[in-house]
Amino acid sequence: MIDILKEWNWLITFVLSTILTVVIYRLTIKISFKTESEHRAKIISEVDKLLDEIYHKDSRRRSSKVTIVDISKIKKFPQSGYFNSEIERQGYKGVEFYWGIDKIYKNHKDTYIFGVIPYENIENIELNVFGDEYENHAKIYCKFKWRLNKNFFNDIRKKSQMLRVHKNYLKLRCWKLAFAIKLFVKSPFTSFKYYVENKNYDKNMHHYSVKFEELWFD
Repeated sequence: MIDILKEWNWLITFVLSTILTVVIYRLTIKISFKTESEHRAKIISEVDKLLDEIYHKDSRRRSSKVTIVDISKIKKFPQSGYFNSEIERQGYKGVEFYWGIDKIYKNHKDTYIFGVIPYENIENIELNVFGDEYENHAKIYCKFKWRLNKNFFNDIRKKSQMLRVHKNYLKLRCWKLAFAIKLFVKSPFTSFKYYVENKNYDKNMHHYSVKFEELWFD
């Protein structure tokens, strides 16, 4: 019996180590998911407070401007490593900020472009609505990464198929947008969404989340 155990010792060791590895991996996944869920809930709650300040309280004077800070360059603030934007809304994938306006439809109303920062890319939010000696509005500390806007060329294809716009006109507008956002850029944004204003929106009656209507190209 002892000889058999010695002969198969390597196999027993391999099986036990594999089982242990799987157990540890599953526990790590659970802990990671719990941590990410708690962080997501924290950021959602803080963004809710900030949006409430913007849309429903006088302390912000209806200003939605915020400072987005690169956490890897905090020591260089305010010389570099940040930019200002307007926080507009939040959705399932993250917090959305104003990026620009374009005419996606020819002879049609303006289309608002919002950049999306995922909740996991936001480290912390300073809700001090009066700011500090550098900026008089809230700060949002984010992870900035060098990236290619992976949705850009896909968006061109979708718009070419779905919208009744002259082909050359569409390409011109999209390439102008491409150079505006610098295809390669160190940015907290991972994607962009397109909206038009909701004509029926009444700030005294409706929640601010219905202020814009999203355009779908799929």
